[in-house]
Amino acid sequence: MQGAQTRGRGWENGEDGNSALAEWKANLDLLKFYETLKQQRFAHFLTIQTTFLALFALLAKEAIGVFSLLTLAALVLVPIAPLVISFYFMSTSAHASEAAILRLFWWLWIILFSSMLIHFAWYLANPAWRPT
Repeated sequence: MQGAQTRGRGWENGEDGNSALAEWKANLDLLKFYETLKQQRFAHFLTIQTTFLALFALLAKEAIGVFSLLTLAALVLVPIAPLVISFYFMSTSAHASEAAILRLFWWLWIILFSSMLIHFAWYLANPAWRPT
């Protein structure tokens, strides 16, 4: 009798071991479900980021062929959305490896946005300039 009393609150309240086991299994299932949701969220983040990166690459390829104010403006505007998305995702990362990838994309978009903004400002200040 003394062993049953020292096992925990479930035993003191008259609950049997099956209900405690069922509660533990339910908590484990919820934890697994939460982890799955976090993994799917990160997978969606990577899909969105690579899509924007591909779009940026296509616009950059177009800007090399046809140098115009419109293509430069597009190159400045494209990094804004993934930059905001990566900032939002950075605040709620789960694992260290995910956090490193989130920071990588954050800095990638900062660098691309900054360089295109500088390039766009240079073009506005010197409209006769063309890359060689």
